[in-house]
Amino acid sequence: MSWPVAAFMVFVRGMALPRSHGPVGRAGLYAALALLVFAGGCGGKSPPIAAVTGVVTRGGTPLAGATVVFSTVEPVADFGRVIATGRTGDDGRFTLVTRIDSRRSAAGGPVGENRVTVSVSVPPKGLTEAAYQAQLDAHQRNIEEKGYTAAGEAPPPRVSGLKPEFSDAARTPLTAKVVSGGANEFTFAVE
Repeated sequence: MSWPVAAFMVFVRGMALPRSHGPVGRAGLYAALALLVFAGGCGGKSPPIAAVTGVVTRGGTPLAGATVVFSTVEPVADFGRVIATGRTGDDGRFTLVTRIDSRRSAAGGPVGENRVTVSVSVPPKGLTEAAYQAQLDAHQRNIEEKGYTAAGEAPPPRVSGLKPEFSDAARTPLTAKVVSGGANEFTFAVE
């Protein structure tokens, strides 16, 4: 019997109790109802996930601020392609998190063969991070003062700091096999 049916039956049973059972009898049934609803609403199905950590390097140096994405090569039953993401810190290290549904995430990445993409955005050629941020700040002040922005006033968009294939799941040379119950520590070198 599904939890919604069981919860409904407990509710109906509680409503049918005569007053002689008093508040304790009804309270017990309503506690059972709450437990059924809570237990039924928690958990749910999840794809197989295992803890995944790693490091991304570029030219032998840790790459900070990169987004790492694992996506299953084959669809997972009831979930389709499962995707996990992480972001590298100053030391180039990342930890993956998988989004299970609109309300749940879980630490780890999808078990099985995965394509791995790494992306990092940088200011356009010729601009340092500080100079680019100054342009963004000036543009924001301009919008606040005038209430709008004219064509051509916005700074150019950020660009990929890596070769295009590293951020394209169809062309990435990076793969990883995540195993359940094993050590899933990966090192990726990007250009």
